[in-house]
Amino acid sequence: MGIFKRISGCFCVAAVLAGVMGMGIGSEVKADVFTWEGVIGHNQAAGKIEHVEASYDDLNERLRWMAEFTPKNGVLANGFTLVLSDGPNPKGLTGQLAAFYFDASDEDEPVLTAYVYHGKNNSNSYFDGNGDGAGFDPDLILSSNDMSWVHELVVETNNGVLTLGFDVDASQLNSHSPLFPNVDGYEGVGFGEKLGVWFHPFAGLETDYEDDYLEEWEYSKKGWFDTSNLTTTVIPEPASMSLLGLAALGLVGRRRSA
Repeated sequence: MGIFKRISGCFCVAAVLAGVMGMGIGSEVKADVFTWEGVIGHNQAAGKIEHVEASYDDLNERLRWMAEFTPKNGVLANGFTLVLSDGPNPKGLTGQLAAFYFDASDEDEPVLTAYVYHGKNNSNSYFDGNGDGAGFDPDLILSSNDMSWVHELVVETNNGVLTLGFDVDASQLNSHSPLFPNVDGYEGVGFGEKLGVWFHPFAGLETDYEDDYLEEWEYSKKGWFDTSNLTTTVIPEPASMSLLGLAALGLVGRRRSA
């Protein structure tokens, strides 16, 4: 019997909708939704990535990332780290992007935290905010202990396929003021006509938290799916329809099912 766990947060759209009504439904302001799905070559040490679906609404700053896994040699992921850019491989882009840590080590209580990415090819952004290795100096952004920015966290097993992922409001991620300002500027979430991905699944994940943020991220196996300049599908739509669509999707309220 498979597990099913979805945790949804409360995201109030009333103020945004009021702004839309103020513009008028006939406004010429446009929003683009960028989408990508598929999988290319990846390391399967933490399980096989069967499929990834990702989307970003650049007006509403809404990001969705869902990855499907199956076991490989008896190993299956129970968490991942993720950094997204608007084209380049995120590695090396110190202080410019947000790093997500999705923790499903407790499948009933998944946790999502975000930090400024230090640009290194390791999982240490949560405690080494600028990559200098000098000690514990994290650049904290958000934790799902506050669900106001989280639409949904997903840990779901269906017919032997495990789905891990999240659906979030990225506006606070994008507007974060970095602890270590970078001359190239901080972007937050990068996702446009091109997409760069730094996605590392972990198996045997064990974590610990202090004041809602990670102080330990230990694992037995790590895989990776790192790439650059994936071509996304661009879906232009009127800003008013995009925002009103959020309300139609029922994003007000909180539900939990298992």
